[in-house]
Amino acid sequence: MATSRIELDVEDRKLLEGWSRAQRVEHRLKIRSQIILKAAEGCSGREIGKSLSIPEVTVSKWRRRFLRYGVAGLEDAPRSGKPANMMKSQSNGYWNSLIETHRRAMDAGMGG
Repeated sequence: MATSRIELDVEDRKLLEGWSRAQRVEHRLKIRSQIILKAAEGCSGREIGKSLSIPEVTVSKWRRRFLRYGVAGLEDAPRSGKPANMMKSQSNGYWNSLIETHRRAMDAGMGG
């Protein structure tokens, strides 16, 4: 099965590069960013999985989510079970704030 090519605009690339190098970002976001950056370079799912020591199915999942939803697709999907402590509207606000803060930092040349 052929995978769709991931093409990044300048803003998304800067944001993902910042997250992939940042010291103070959740590890899972760092890995997801690295997956998308490597996919944009043309690496196969198998190559990405091997280089990041993660299963190929994980690579496929995040490629699909990025292709469908963009950067926002790298956020965790809602889970079943007991509701999270943070309300959905608060979570969306946090996520949007995180993206905007990193974009401003990248624009200012501060890195991630």
